[in-house]
Amino acid sequence: MSDKKRRILFVSALVTILFLNSCTVYTPAIQSPVTIKEKGQIQADANISFSSILLLPLGFNGSIAYGISDNTSVQLSTNMKLFDYYEYDISAGNYFINKNKFRLGLFPGYSYGKIDYLDMSGDIMSLPMNDWTGNYHNFYLRLQSLIDLKILTLGIGAKTGLFLPNLLMDNTIVNKKAIITQPTLYIKPNIEFDKISCGLSLTYLSLNTLGSFQNYNHIHQNFYNPFIVAFGFSYKFDTIKK
Repeated sequence: MSDKKRRILFVSALVTILFLNSCTVYTPAIQSPVTIKEKGQIQADANISFSSILLLPLGFNGSIAYGISDNTSVQLSTNMKLFDYYEYDISAGNYFINKNKFRLGLFPGYSYGKIDYLDMSGDIMSLPMNDWTGNYHNFYLRLQSLIDLKILTLGIGAKTGLFLPNLLMDNTIVNKKAIITQPTLYIKPNIEFDKISCGLSLTYLSLNTLGSFQNYNHIHQNFYNPFIVAFGFSYKFDTIKK
């Protein structure tokens, strides 16, 4: 293949990715896996996420988890995308397999989100633009595994549940329930600096309506972006023991 053809192919792929990663109404939450191993330990996480090669619009996530026991923990999270939406999440779960090199647990949870989004991805001069407002509820189960590979910790998660919207698009009600399918890959180098570690998360989301099993992006163009990447830091406080 000639250099000219390679450049044409690269530019074509770049333009395609840009169109596929346009602004969206809903953004899946990035949840940091709970790495607590002791009762009374507290874990705090902060992440920045993006769904475009332009790195915009940025999303932000913060969470705090507490170890109820060596295996069981509760986690509170908040997610937001500037000026578009915010979400609050609570989950609690248990690692029913808890070995030195491998952990596997189940974390049921609930999240509530509020959306106020004006879709400006089309021609600004062609009115009206889609105006989204309202809220949604998520009820889910998250299967989480952590694998210690010495130089890094690998996390593989699988989240499924119900997406229950109560939204208005230009005064049209959007309330079709959908099934959440969201696998996630988490990579954390096993290097700490003063109890601070970093991690990278990659997640894929699919929303398909109950009954007809239609994808939400087929019903409402660019409703959500299926691919999200997040990078952040985690800090573990000293264990609280009575």
